[in-house]
This record gives sequence, structure tokens and C-alpha cells, in this order.
Amino acid sequence: MSEKKLIAILQRHGSTPLNENNSFRSRMDPPLDDEGIKQAEKAAKNIAREGFEVKMIISSPLLRAVQTADIIAEELDMDVVQDRGRSEERRVGKECRSRWSP
Repeated sequence: MSEKKLIAILQRHGSTPLNENNSFRSRMDPPLDDEGIKQAEKAAKNIAREGFEVKMIISSPLLRAVQTADIIAEELDMDVVQDRGRSEERRVGKECRSRWSP
């Protein structure tokens, strides 16, 4: 039986005040709200508990993503690398602040 390796953990940022009204956020840059901080802390504890060998934490430069990554990095005693290229949010123009139905 071959050994399995985990290549990446993708963690979405925690909630922000704009989540309350189901708004598209795109490149808007709201901070995490209290619930989002709790979500990031829970994710960090889950990742640490599972014992994954995390070698790098990469985040988009948007505040909500950086805050989430920082909380996880603190739990794992690591630094965060900001990726200003591939991981940035898409620009959705007039849809920004529009409502969506889950």
C-alpha cells in the first residue's frame, strides 16, 4: 500500500459583516466579524489536531483572508506568505454589494 501525501489545505476566510445580508464581496475588503474570528480559530484548532505537516501558509492580501491565515499561523507557530497574484479575488464589478440567494 502506498503512502498518501496531502498536498494542500484550502481554507476559506471566516465570515464578515457583509455575510449577514448575502452580499458579494469581490475585492471589497471588510474585516472578519466576531463569528469569522471564531470560525478561523476553530479551523486552526482542527488543522493542528489532525497533525498535518503544514510547510507553508499562503494568503491573498485581502484583510479577511490575511486575518484568517494569521489565526491559523499563530496556532501552528508559522508565518504567512501573501500571494498577490493567483489567489486574489475576481473583480465582479456591479455585482459587488449585490445580494445572492444560497
